Amino acid sequence: MKKMRFMSLIIVVVLLLTSVLGCGMSSGQEADYIALEIGTFDADDGGLHTSEFAIWDENQTNYHQDAKAAENVSVTFNGKSYSGDYQRSATKVPNLYVSHRYKGDKVFFEVNGTTGELTSITFVYEPSESSSLSQEQCRTIADSIVDDYIEIDEYCTTVISQPIYSNCLYTFTYYREISGYKSADSLTISIDGNGNVSSFGKSMLGSFDEIEAVSVDSKKAADTIDAKLESIYKSNSKRKSHSVDNVLLIKLEDGTCAFLYTVDNQFEDAEVIYGSRVQILLKTSHTGQKK
Repeated sequence: MKKMRFMSLIIVVVLLLTSVLGCGMSSGQEADYIALEIGTFDADDGGLHTSEFAIWDENQTNYHQDAKAAENVSVTFNGKSYSGDYQRSATKVPNLYVSHRYKGDKVFFEVNGTTGELTSITFVYEPSESSSLSQEQCRTIADSIVDDYIEIDEYCTTVISQPIYSNCLYTFTYYREISGYKSADSLTISIDGNGNVSSFGKSMLGSFDEIEAVSVDSKKAADTIDAKLESIYKSNSKRKSHSVDNVLLIKLEDGTCAFLYTVDNQFEDAEVIYGSRVQILLKTSHTGQKK
C-alpha cells in the first residue's frame, strides 16, 4: 500500500512539473493580458496620453543629457571607422535601451548605451540628381551589408522608394515575422540610386532568434485593448470609433512577449471629423514557443 501511494505521489509530481514547464515553453494561449497606455507616440487629441511603461516615459523618450555617455566614440560600419562627439540621449520605442547620439564629420550615429554597439548611422551628403542603378542592384548592395548582421533568408523584406529628382532612395526593411506578426527584431538600410548608403538602423536585433511561434487569444486581446481605450477616453464623448493601424511583436526584459498596438481614433465635433493616435502595450505572461 505504501509503495502504491509513493508511486502515485511521483506521478502527481511529474504531472505538475510537466504542466509548469509546458506553460513556460508554450505559446501562451491561456496567458494573462495587461494593457498599458504609451503616451510618447502622438497626442494630437490635446495631450491626453500618459506613459504607464517606465522605460518609455517622457523623461526617457525625450532627448536629454546622460552623464554616463562617453564624450567621444568611434564606431565601425561597413568596414570603415567613424568618430563623433556626444550630443544627446533617448530611449526610442520599441527599443528597451537608451541610445546615445554622436555627431562626426558629415555623419550622425547612435550607440546602445548599455553595450556600446552601433544602432544607427546617417550620412550627410548631396545626392546626385540622376541614378545609375536599379532597385534590384541597390537591393544587392543592401543585402551584402546586412549579411554581416542577420541570416537574410530568416527575415521578411519590404522596400519603399522615394524619388530625388531623377535619382531614387530605396529603403529596405528586414524584419523577423513570428506567427504572422511583424516583430521588433529588424533593421533598415537606405541606398540611393548610385549605391551610396544614406542611413542604417537596427532595432532589438536577434531578440526572437530562439522563438518559433506565439499564440494569442484574439478576442481576449481585442477586449483588453477596447477596455483600455474606453478607460483612456471615458471623458471624451466626441470619440466615435477606432481602428488598429499596426501591431508590433516585442520581447520584454523579463523574456515575456508583448504587442505594441498603434490605434487611430476618430472624433466628431460639430460635424468636423478629426483623428488622433495612441500606442498601447499589451503585455502577456507567455514567452513564446521555442525552436
